[in-house]
Amino acid sequence: MTKTQNNILQFLSKFKSSTEEQLKLFTKCSEQDINYLITTNLIVKEEKTKLLHLKMKKADIRTAVALDVVKMIKDNIKSIEYSRHFPVIFTIITKNNLICDIAVVRSIEQDTVFKKLKTYTTADKIIIVLESKKYNKDLLNTNKEVLICSYPLQIIDKIN
Repeated sequence: MTKTQNNILQFLSKFKSSTEEQLKLFTKCSEQDINYLITTNLIVKEEKTKLLHLKMKKADIRTAVALDVVKMIKDNIKSIEYSRHFPVIFTIITKNNLICDIAVVRSIEQDTVFKKLKTYTTADKIIIVLESKKYNKDLLNTNKEVLICSYPLQIIDKIN
């Protein structure tokens, strides 16, 4: 196994799952590296979602969506960690020391998450990725800067 292939395994161990494009961007690997790990049964590519993950783990769609956000702001990130507060996936510290949370929210969860947002995050900025473009802005319970996006990633609103 090459160093690059080992980096792929470490990345998937940390981030659970990703798309092939994300994996290539963050680990600088090739399609051959990915295919080798698939053929040796170390990683799996799910048929339905096309997400890659370690054989002993499950694919995590929310993480892959959050990684798309990370991909867009990667040049401004100092550090990234998993959050302990659902539905926030990642907490990021930017190069100018701002704390930014990335949350991925399904339609069925939107109202509850918006109402309880203050309890989920203490970050300076929040990026919320919604399943659909429909949401009730009046339910958003925070005075922090919030970027509302839909998936595939598209900014639909900026609040505060």
